[in-house]
Amino acid sequence: MSVQQSASGAGRATDLSDEKYIMLETYRKNGNPVRTPVWFVQDDGTLYVRTGTKSGKVKRLRRNPTLKLAPSNGRGDPKGPWIDAKATFANDQERKVALDRLKQKYGLQWRMVNLFHRILGRTDETVLLVRPQTTAL
Repeated sequence: MSVQQSASGAGRATDLSDEKYIMLETYRKNGNPVRTPVWFVQDDGTLYVRTGTKSGKVKRLRRNPTLKLAPSNGRGDPKGPWIDAKATFANDQERKVALDRLKQKYGLQWRMVNLFHRILGRTDETVLLVRPQTTAL
């Protein structure tokens, strides 16, 4: 991972692909942050994250696409500086590519989580495109 920090404190993600988790910080209507560790894949500066269509983070991001992210561990403890970012929702083609790449990256864990989701009836999924906001250094 290589994350650069500017003098203003805003970070620029140059490569998070070796990380297993990132922490997303999204915001409630009242402005309070909600932090969630997630799996992701990175391609050409964009991070792709799968989540449930009805999840809280999807609801919050539809209302406010601004977020922060940081490399983290699976428990959500940040391992690096926070980076300002914006999220959008993947189209069908982007979704398919992202899901294939997530399956490759996480392998058996991915298959086990998907099995668990199917058993619980959680088959609706959304792919987020998270684009770090770059800053001049």
